[in-house]
Amino acid sequence: MYNGEVNIEKLDNWVRQIEVYCMIQKIDDYVTKIQLASLHLESETLIWWEARTQEILKKSGKIISSWNYFIATLRMNFYPLAYMKKAIMDWKIFRQDKGQSVQSYTQEFRRIYLILGFNLSSKYTLLKYVGGLHSYFKHTILMFNPTNLDEVYFHTTHLESRGKNVPQKPSKKPSKFGDKGKGNFKGNGKKNATVKKEGEKLTCKHYSK
Repeated sequence: MYNGEVNIEKLDNWVRQIEVYCMIQKIDDYVTKIQLASLHLESETLIWWEARTQEILKKSGKIISSWNYFIATLRMNFYPLAYMKKAIMDWKIFRQDKGQSVQSYTQEFRRIYLILGFNLSSKYTLLKYVGGLHSYFKHTILMFNPTNLDEVYFHTTHLESRGKNVPQKPSKKPSKFGDKGKGNFKGNGKKNATVKKEGEKLTCKHYSK
Protein backbone atom coordinates (compact mmCIF):
# COMPACT_ATOMS: atom_id res chain seq x y z
CA MET A 1 0.00 0.00 0.00
CA TYR A 2 1.12 3.56 -0.66
CA ASN A 3 -0.16 6.29 1.62
CA GLY A 4 1.31 9.40 -0.02
CA GLU A 5 4.45 9.71 2.07
CA VAL A 6 6.93 12.04 0.34
CA ASN A 7 9.65 9.45 -0.02
CA ILE A 8 11.21 8.77 -3.44
CA GLU A 9 12.46 5.29 -2.61
CA LYS A 10 9.13 4.11 -1.16
CA LEU A 11 7.10 5.43 -4.09
CA ASP A 12 9.47 3.98 -6.71
CA ASN A 13 9.51 0.60 -4.96
CA TRP A 14 5.71 0.61 -4.84
CA VAL A 15 5.53 1.31 -8.59
CA ARG A 16 8.03 -1.47 -9.34
CA GLN A 17 6.10 -3.97 -7.22
CA ILE A 18 2.88 -3.19 -9.10
CA GLU A 19 4.65 -3.55 -12.45
CA VAL A 20 6.33 -6.83 -11.50
CA TYR A 21 3.03 -8.25 -10.22
CA CYS A 22 1.29 -7.29 -13.48
CA MET A 23 4.09 -8.83 -15.50
CA ILE A 24 3.88 -12.12 -13.57
CA GLN A 25 0.08 -12.19 -13.86
CA LYS A 26 0.35 -11.18 -17.54
CA ILE A 27 -1.78 -8.08 -17.05
CA ASP A 28 -1.05 -5.96 -20.13
CA ASP A 29 -4.18 -3.83 -20.22
CA TYR A 30 -3.38 -0.35 -18.86
CA VAL A 31 -6.86 0.28 -17.48
CA THR A 32 -6.66 -2.95 -15.45
CA LYS A 33 -3.17 -2.00 -14.18
CA ILE A 34 -4.43 1.42 -13.07
CA GLN A 35 -7.44 -0.13 -11.31
CA LEU A 36 -5.17 -2.61 -9.55
CA ALA A 37 -2.79 0.17 -8.47
CA SER A 38 -5.67 2.33 -7.20
CA LEU A 39 -6.74 -0.54 -4.92
CA HIS A 40 -3.31 -0.24 -3.27
CA LEU A 41 -3.62 3.47 -2.51
CA GLU A 42 -4.63 4.66 0.93
CA SER A 43 -4.94 7.74 3.11
CA GLU A 44 -3.92 10.99 1.38
CA THR A 45 -3.04 9.29 -1.91
CA LEU A 46 -6.44 7.61 -2.23
CA ILE A 47 -8.26 10.91 -1.60
CA TRP A 48 -6.06 12.61 -4.22
CA TRP A 49 -6.71 9.87 -6.78
CA GLU A 50 -10.50 9.94 -6.33
CA ALA A 51 -10.53 13.73 -6.78
CA ARG A 52 -8.27 13.45 -9.84
CA THR A 53 -10.46 10.77 -11.42
CA GLN A 54 -13.65 12.81 -10.96
CA GLU A 55 -11.96 15.89 -12.41
CA ILE A 56 -10.88 14.02 -15.56
CA LEU A 57 -14.28 12.38 -15.96
CA LYS A 58 -15.98 15.80 -15.91
CA LYS A 59 -13.58 17.20 -18.51
CA SER A 60 -13.36 14.29 -20.96
CA GLY A 61 -16.02 11.82 -19.86
CA LYS A 62 -13.35 9.09 -19.77
CA ILE A 63 -11.16 7.53 -17.12
CA ILE A 64 -7.37 7.60 -17.31
CA SER A 65 -6.21 4.81 -19.61
CA SER A 66 -2.48 5.57 -19.81
CA TRP A 67 -0.26 3.82 -17.27
CA ASN A 68 2.65 6.20 -17.92
CA TYR A 69 0.37 9.20 -17.35
CA PHE A 70 -0.91 7.67 -14.09
CA ILE A 71 2.62 7.14 -12.76
CA ALA A 72 3.88 10.54 -13.97
CA THR A 73 0.94 12.31 -12.29
CA LEU A 74 1.48 10.37 -9.07
CA ARG A 75 5.16 11.28 -8.99
CA MET A 76 4.47 14.90 -9.80
CA ASN A 77 2.26 15.17 -6.72
CA PHE A 78 4.18 13.03 -4.22
CA TYR A 79 7.82 13.50 -5.11
CA PRO A 80 9.75 16.14 -3.12
CA LEU A 81 9.37 19.69 -4.39
CA ALA A 82 11.37 20.40 -7.59
CA TYR A 83 12.61 16.80 -7.75
CA MET A 84 11.13 16.29 -11.23
CA LYS A 85 12.80 19.45 -12.50
CA LYS A 86 16.14 18.21 -11.20
CA ALA A 87 15.54 14.80 -12.82
CA ILE A 88 14.91 16.49 -16.18
CA MET A 89 18.08 18.58 -15.84
CA ASP A 90 20.09 15.47 -14.91
CA TRP A 91 18.63 13.64 -17.91
CA LYS A 92 19.75 16.36 -20.34
CA ILE A 93 23.39 16.03 -19.29
CA PHE A 94 23.32 12.32 -18.42
CA ARG A 95 26.50 10.48 -19.49
CA GLN A 96 28.51 7.47 -18.40
CA ASP A 97 31.00 8.74 -15.84
CA LYS A 98 34.69 7.99 -16.03
CA GLY A 99 35.32 4.65 -14.33
CA GLN A 100 31.59 3.86 -14.11
CA SER A 101 30.64 0.34 -15.19
CA VAL A 102 28.14 -0.30 -17.97
CA GLN A 103 25.85 -2.06 -15.48
CA SER A 104 25.81 0.93 -13.12
CA TYR A 105 25.25 3.36 -16.02
CA THR A 106 22.35 1.25 -17.34
CA GLN A 107 20.65 0.99 -13.94
CA GLU A 108 20.83 4.75 -13.45
CA PHE A 109 19.60 5.32 -17.00
CA ARG A 110 16.55 3.09 -16.48
CA ARG A 111 15.81 4.72 -13.12
CA ILE A 112 15.74 8.24 -14.57
CA TYR A 113 13.62 7.21 -17.54
CA LEU A 114 11.10 5.47 -15.31
CA ILE A 115 10.89 8.56 -13.12
CA LEU A 116 10.23 10.77 -16.14
CA GLY A 117 7.71 8.31 -17.56
CA PHE A 118 9.48 7.82 -20.89
CA ASN A 119 9.11 4.78 -23.10
CA LEU A 120 12.21 2.59 -22.75
CA SER A 121 11.47 0.78 -26.02
CA SER A 122 11.39 3.89 -28.23
CA LYS A 123 14.08 4.68 -30.80
CA TYR A 124 14.73 8.03 -29.14
CA THR A 125 15.49 6.30 -25.83
CA LEU A 126 17.87 3.90 -27.58
CA LEU A 127 19.80 6.77 -29.19
CA LYS A 128 19.96 8.62 -25.86
CA TYR A 129 21.36 5.50 -24.15
CA VAL A 130 24.01 4.88 -26.84
CA GLY A 131 24.92 8.58 -26.97
CA GLY A 132 25.69 8.60 -23.24
CA LEU A 133 28.18 5.73 -23.41
CA HIS A 134 31.95 6.20 -23.46
CA SER A 135 33.25 7.11 -26.93
CA TYR A 136 34.86 3.70 -27.52
CA PHE A 137 31.63 1.83 -26.71
CA LYS A 138 29.48 4.29 -28.63
CA HIS A 139 31.39 4.07 -31.91
CA THR A 140 31.81 0.29 -31.70
CA ILE A 141 28.16 -0.40 -30.79
CA LEU A 142 26.86 1.65 -33.73
CA MET A 143 28.56 -0.82 -36.09
CA PHE A 144 26.26 -3.56 -34.76
CA ASN A 145 23.21 -1.48 -35.78
CA PRO A 146 21.30 -2.38 -32.56
CA THR A 147 17.50 -2.25 -32.43
CA ASN A 148 16.82 -2.18 -28.67
CA LEU A 149 18.40 -1.25 -25.34
CA ASP A 150 18.89 -4.85 -24.16
CA GLU A 151 20.87 -5.64 -27.30
CA VAL A 152 23.13 -2.64 -26.75
CA TYR A 153 23.63 -3.61 -23.09
CA PHE A 154 24.63 -7.16 -24.09
CA HIS A 155 27.24 -6.02 -26.63
CA THR A 156 28.59 -3.24 -24.40
CA THR A 157 29.09 -5.45 -21.34
CA HIS A 158 30.84 -7.97 -23.59
CA LEU A 159 33.20 -5.25 -24.86
CA GLU A 160 33.80 -4.05 -21.30
CA SER A 161 34.62 -7.57 -20.10
CA ARG A 162 36.94 -8.20 -23.03
CA GLY A 163 38.77 -4.94 -22.33
CA LYS A 164 39.37 -5.92 -18.69
CA ASN A 165 40.85 -9.28 -19.73
CA VAL A 166 43.40 -7.83 -22.17
CA PRO A 167 46.89 -8.43 -20.68
CA GLN A 168 48.86 -5.30 -19.99
CA LYS A 169 52.06 -4.76 -22.00
CA PRO A 170 55.14 -5.11 -19.80
CA SER A 171 56.87 -1.83 -19.19
CA LYS A 172 60.48 -1.47 -20.34
CA LYS A 173 62.99 -1.95 -17.57
CA PRO A 174 65.05 1.16 -16.96
CA SER A 175 68.73 0.88 -17.80
CA LYS A 176 71.05 0.46 -14.88
CA PHE A 177 73.01 3.37 -16.33
CA GLY A 178 69.96 5.63 -16.27
CA ASP A 179 69.77 8.20 -19.06
CA LYS A 180 73.55 8.62 -19.34
CA GLY A 181 75.02 8.02 -22.73
CA LYS A 182 71.68 8.11 -24.58
CA GLY A 183 72.20 9.10 -28.18
CA ASN A 184 76.01 8.88 -28.00
CA PHE A 185 78.12 6.92 -30.50
CA LYS A 186 75.26 5.53 -32.61
CA GLY A 187 76.78 3.50 -35.40
CA ASN A 188 75.28 2.55 -38.76
CA GLY A 189 73.48 -0.59 -37.73
CA LYS A 190 76.54 -1.80 -35.84
CA LYS A 191 77.24 -2.12 -32.16
CA ASN A 192 77.28 1.16 -30.37
CA ALA A 193 80.80 2.23 -29.68
CA THR A 194 81.88 2.49 -26.09
CA VAL A 195 84.64 4.63 -24.71
CA LYS A 196 87.08 3.73 -22.01
CA LYS A 197 89.74 5.83 -20.42
CA GLU A 198 93.33 4.69 -20.51
CA GLY A 199 95.50 7.16 -18.71
CA GLU A 200 94.95 10.47 -20.46
CA LYS A 201 93.86 8.95 -23.80
CA LEU A 202 90.32 8.17 -24.88
CA THR A 203 90.10 4.92 -26.84
CA CYS A 204 87.20 3.58 -28.87
CA LYS A 205 86.75 -0.02 -27.78
CA HIS A 206 84.86 -0.94 -30.95
CA TYR A 207 87.47 0.36 -33.41
CA SER A 208 90.49 0.17 -31.08
CA LYS A 209 91.44 3.73 -31.97
